[in-house]
Amino acid sequence: GSPGAADHLRRGLAQTLQTYVVNVKAESLVMNPAYETIVVVDAGSGLGAEQPGDDVRGGCCYRVWPALREGGAPFVELALLAVRHEVQGRGVGAALMRRLGARATREHGAGAILTYADNSAFAYFRRLGFSRTVTTPHREWRGRVVDYSDGAVVAEKLVGKAAAATKAPTRDASQVVAALGAA
Repeated sequence: GSPGAADHLRRGLAQTLQTYVVNVKAESLVMNPAYETIVVVDAGSGLGAEQPGDDVRGGCCYRVWPALREGGAPFVELALLAVRHEVQGRGVGAALMRRLGARATREHGAGAILTYADNSAFAYFRRLGFSRTVTTPHREWRGRVVDYSDGAVVAEKLVGKAAAATKAPTRDASQVVAALGAA
């Protein structure tokens, strides 16, 4: 892919994300070099759509955070995820999360994916393997994972080696969110 095609896809992803996540400036995250993206397009797409969003069926924007303490694992902040209505229910979101999980462990050695979600979105994230029980230490992600307006629930999905070794001490996310509100 050429730089022009990558830019076209990023802009299309930003348009798609903005349609479904209205309280965040999607383009500022998607175009930010600190964030990475995964974009889903139709298999037959020649990426020649006049409007960038016309090629994009869904995608996500995420950031990899290094561990703060020695021996800790990096984690991924899933900032935005969206799938266009016309392809919802066809496994696009699940495929995105499988790809993100594989990339997080293979390329970054991450042990978890964390995200903020409102209560209505949490049911979807639960189906994708997320839990309200967060095992990543609070000190690792506090102040790093963005708390978007209306984001009430921190959710975590363990990946890679961390998913296999789930004996780590846990802290319920509702306690953490309450603690954040008090801080």
